Amino acid sequence: MKLVPQRTLIIIALCILFNSGCSSIGYYAQSISGQIGVLLNKKNISNLINATDTNKQLREKLIEVQEILEFAHSTLNMPDNGSYLHYTDVKNNFVVWNVIAAPEFSLNSKRWCYLIVGCMNYRGYFNEDKATQYAASLQQEGWEVYVGGVTAYSTLGWFKDPLLNTIVNREDWEIARLLFHELAHQIVYIKDDTNFNEAFADSVSLIGLEIWLSTQSIEKKDRVMELIAHESEFTELTLATRDILEELYQSGSTKDELRIRKSEIIETLKKNIIERQLIWGEDKRFQSWVNNNINNARLSLISTYRSLVPDFIYTYKNTGSDLSAFYTKIIEISLCPPEERAIYLRRVTEQDFACDDK
Repeated sequence: MKLVPQRTLIIIALCILFNSGCSSIGYYAQSISGQIGVLLNKKNISNLINATDTNKQLREKLIEVQEILEFAHSTLNMPDNGSYLHYTDVKNNFVVWNVIAAPEFSLNSKRWCYLIVGCMNYRGYFNEDKATQYAASLQQEGWEVYVGGVTAYSTLGWFKDPLLNTIVNREDWEIARLLFHELAHQIVYIKDDTNFNEAFADSVSLIGLEIWLSTQSIEKKDRVMELIAHESEFTELTLATRDILEELYQSGSTKDELRIRKSEIIETLKKNIIERQLIWGEDKRFQSWVNNNINNARLSLISTYRSLVPDFIYTYKNTGSDLSAFYTKIIEISLCPPEERAIYLRRVTEQDFACDDK
């Protein structure tokens, strides 16, 4: 019989002590149950690789992961604390489903506050039905919602995160990018600042991926960098749409006028995505944006992950493209007051970087 990790018991105790509302206790209960399930079903990766009954394809992927982790630790100076040394099959394509919500005429997403990790722009569920039910309840309250499946997440060093089956079936460059993103959360994480945290992790994943690709074949590097360029174009389209909508929402127009114009702007975004995909050829990764509903919640999610990425990349380049110096600078910036962090991302030299809370 496997024992429940001590830290899990501590979290359970905290939930009982500090959450008197039934809905809060119910939410934390599913979170704890889901996390325990992930941890109790993990298997040692080295043992799986050496086992004679391990599926050949899985064994090859696990070996790839070991090589990627070694690269992350030795070349990218990422934390080596026991994460991703075990494997868990969650028997699903996603491990968590995040609920994102935003008002009808605003791109400021709803925030939820949690024990330990602080406030975030999304609410995660280990069960898709529970996520969908919660999203439906928010819709009834007038929120626009989006439910998105998540293939990986970080416990920020609280536990030794296992590798999940939701990751290993991807191409090696996608696995590398995901692992770099999640490990980056263990380098810098600021309570109550989702935009900063996710954009930093996304930036590190892009920087790390480019460095990793330099060790691969020219053909692979060229193909992947082309795909990354497509993502950048898509991000530019969606962020530009966000800016247009933000201006619209502040225009003082009536609700009927806002709805008509909003619909037109979103249809324009869909047409632009279709046009880009015709140019991109076989790359149809963003077709779901054409086929499904686009609303403020979904657009706010893109903003959360990507709006600050150019500033982080700028900071990286201005620290001499040295990852250790970059991490140190971002840690310094993380000590600044929330309203100043984005400003200081572009002030990276000793002469012009100053923060009262350093």
